[in-house]
Amino acid sequence: MSQARVLVIEDDIVFQELVSSYLNQLDYDVQCATRGEEGITLCQRQMPDIILCDLHLPDVSGLQVIEKLLTSTADLPIIVVSASESMNDIREAVRLGAWDYLVKPLDSLAILNQSIQHCLKRYQLEETYLHDRWELDDHIDVLYQ
Repeated sequence: MSQARVLVIEDDIVFQELVSSYLNQLDYDVQCATRGEEGITLCQRQMPDIILCDLHLPDVSGLQVIEKLLTSTADLPIIVVSASESMNDIREAVRLGAWDYLVKPLDSLAILNQSIQHCLKRYQLEETYLHDRWELDDHIDVLYQ
């Protein structure tokens, strides 16, 4: 069984293949898109656990992709993997809801796996917290009744 479903939205085919191959070796279930709109459609159909998204895509900007995806699924972990080191891009990606921002070229693909694992752990912790919070609220309601 795979660790997680990962959607890679990346127009650089060589980098996309490298990332996809690496993540497949780590037992991730990887889907790829070379265009932003294609990535959005795949996300809506497949509901990945995490998304890796470039900022410079041929049809729409990665920032637009992030914004569109997070309007429908607000808690979806998105990691930006981009060659842009611009503070404006980084700030805007994080403001829109990106969970991490990695600058290409990556020193090692292991950094990518670490980022994915941290984001998935954060997501799991937030889900557990929300579940525990709802359960606690239910118990408090029963006590007050």
